[in-house]
Amino acid sequence: MSRAVRVVVLVRGINVGTAKQVRMADLTTALEDVGGTGVRTYLRSGNAVMDVPARAAGTPAALAALGTAAEQALLTRSGVQARVLVVTADHLRAVAAANPFPDLTATPKQLHVMFCETAPDAAALDATVGLRHGDDEMAVGDHTLYLAFRSGRSIDSPLTKVLPRTKIVATARNWSTVVALLALVDA
Repeated sequence: MSRAVRVVVLVRGINVGTAKQVRMADLTTALEDVGGTGVRTYLRSGNAVMDVPARAAGTPAALAALGTAAEQALLTRSGVQARVLVVTADHLRAVAAANPFPDLTATPKQLHVMFCETAPDAAALDATVGLRHGDDEMAVGDHTLYLAFRSGRSIDSPLTKVLPRTKIVATARNWSTVVALLALVDA
């Protein structure tokens, strides 16, 4: 019998406003359909933690395949099409530990982490959109972008407006959600 590995499931863009509404029971069942056990969701935010056989999380390709399977299962269960990124619990811990903006953890809505499908290139990002926009800045991590919104809310930031030009497939979580997911991972 294969040992289990804990993973974090990040569903992009569901339950924001009235579009792409997914019940957490449907998300849980979809994740069980792809082999997840002990599925726990966080609020209605498209975040879940589950255990999967080690072979399903052993390589980046396996994690991507798990995400693709979860996308299809979610579509089947809820009728909603949404991108699903899957990262290991160890990756989430490493992302949290590598936070280059520790001064913002006290104001977690000003600190976001974008979990990226592919590794972003800092030099290319700086050349394309710039890593700093006024008081706001981003830093590149391991398959992540850290976004520091020192000017206030993320929606008003020039940084938010240039990010779509990067063409990076990613999903963002504020620091409060990262901390909550860490607690679920370690529960």
